[in-house]
Amino acid sequence: MQHAVPILPIGSYADAVAYYVDGLGFGINWENRPYPQSPLYMEIERDGLYLHLSEHAGDMVKVACHAYIDNLPILVEEWRARRPGLVGEVEETPWNALTVGLGDPFGNHLQLQQNLPAKGRQEAQRTIPTFRV
Repeated sequence: MQHAVPILPIGSYADAVAYYVDGLGFGINWENRPYPQSPLYMEIERDGLYLHLSEHAGDMVKVACHAYIDNLPILVEEWRARRPGLVGEVEETPWNALTVGLGDPFGNHLQLQQNLPAKGRQEAQRTIPTFRV
């Protein structure tokens, strides 16, 4: 197996693009809407983290997913510069990790975690953010 890709239900293409592409910096890999009135199904990606977004109603519930990433503080700074108020505070956990939760406009939840080296938080803030799948 290579990796799993969560499918997140969305209610509006425009709101999804505003949040995921404009706000979080994901790129659109592809979109599928066979007919003009068909629900949209699309794939977005940032630094190796893939998400599928779907307008298909009735066959999905709200989704929560957990992703491990590198250099969370730098990523959060970028998101705050793009859109203030988009993301909350990064927390250091008792299991030696940094974590932050994101809630999209559709009720889905993304939990991001960066495991820390034994040196702690300062070392983690020095390099460029990347997602690990």
